[in-house]
Amino acid sequence: MSHRFCTVRYRFPPRRGKVAMSTISATAWSSSATDRISAFDYVLPTGIPDKGKMLTGMSRFWFRFLEVPNHLIRMDVQNHGQAFAAQKDELQSRTMLVRKTQVVPVECCARLHRGLGWKEYKQSQLSAA
Repeated sequence: MSHRFCTVRYRFPPRRGKVAMSTISATAWSSSATDRISAFDYVLPTGIPDKGKMLTGMSRFWFRFLEVPNHLIRMDVQNHGQAFAAQKDELQSRTMLVRKTQVVPVECCARLHRGLGWKEYKQSQLSAA
């Protein structure tokens, strides 16, 4: 089953990543989290319904909770401009407008399920990953 936000067609030219769509202006970047999923740099044919909304909601929570300066400008697509407002139903709750920043090339991979890795690390100070 293919979820509709896996294949939504923007009415403006986006840049398409594996699991996000974005547009870039001179000072800001707008990113919409899709429901697509990828594994080992391959986009899977089916998505997870509302995955993009959930991930965007988690980002919103942490930006508010931490109360530290960040790159978020706004999340209300009605105020992103006409092209976004015209697709409000598809983009609301999954789109963020952020300031352009310098990329920090860090990647994190969560492994060692069920706490076994932590127990091993505490004993040997070595990771099995």
